[in-house]
Amino acid sequence: MKKLFMPVIYVSSALLISLAISGCADKKGGGGAEMAGVDERVIAASFYPMYIAALNIAVNVPGVRVVNMAPETAGCLHDYQMTTADAMLIEKAAVLIINGGGMDAFLDKAAAANTGLAVVNASEGITLMPNCTRTGSYHGHDHHKHHTDDSGGNAHTWMSVENHIAQIKNIAAGLSAADTANANIYADNAQRYVNRLTELKKSAHVDFSSVNNKKIAVTHNGFEYLAMDFGLTVAVTVEQEPGVEPAAQEIVRIIKLIELEKPKAIFTEQGRRSPISKVISDKTGVPMFELDMITAGPDDSDAYIRAMEKNISVLKDALR
Repeated sequence: MKKLFMPVIYVSSALLISLAISGCADKKGGGGAEMAGVDERVIAASFYPMYIAALNIAVNVPGVRVVNMAPETAGCLHDYQMTTADAMLIEKAAVLIINGGGMDAFLDKAAAANTGLAVVNASEGITLMPNCTRTGSYHGHDHHKHHTDDSGGNAHTWMSVENHIAQIKNIAAGLSAADTANANIYADNAQRYVNRLTELKKSAHVDFSSVNNKKIAVTHNGFEYLAMDFGLTVAVTVEQEPGVEPAAQEIVRIIKLIELEKPKAIFTEQGRRSPISKVISDKTGVPMFELDMITAGPDDSDAYIRAMEKNISVLKDALR
């Protein structure tokens, strides 16, 4: 198998064993440090939402271990830098599951170096929403989108339950193709998970059917997918790019837009509320609420559904 980086650094087998053992202590937070046992096939997921999806699809598959590559602190991977441990994991992995849409493009070279690696693009065939403008970034079910690629579209596809269902099907198909002996198990697991996600979305639509003012403002464009699923209108998106706060002049314009559009609430990312959001909320009188981007959480196959249920509950409370 090809080495990933030059110059090649030779280490003792004892050190490699030590790295492998130490990495096995924590599947979700090791940032790629966890390595495979002798008889294990490693399914590496690029980051948390892909990891939770893979846990559901690969449950009870013999000889397989699912590993989360990026630590939870990586968030959406926008500025994530590969580590040596990540490279070692990709070199050992049989399958790499990526979100796609440019979210995990930093993995391309390392993945290409492992000629035996099967790369599964979870967003294959899914259309991306365009990166937002400050206002009118998504209205109801206006399908002004472009196809999945690396051209800078909104890659936060897992934040749509409908799109995540498509991702689950893509991942199951990719794992089945890479491991044909267990294809039926992957397919059955995926179908059970799809059924649960479908029920989640159906119940949410019933809950939102009586909401009058469906306009919202968001600080993170990933929430535009959530709005799309539930027929909400994103009147204003505060950050053009996640983590990049607007300049003072732009803040003034955003405040004017919010006063004009009159959204019911401003939604910020859980645990990452910026001072700018509070300024905008105080100036406009529009209350703030937190939503989960589901890029971190427990090492639990039910984590995505629980987080999305909480998001839906927050949306209901804010819009009632």
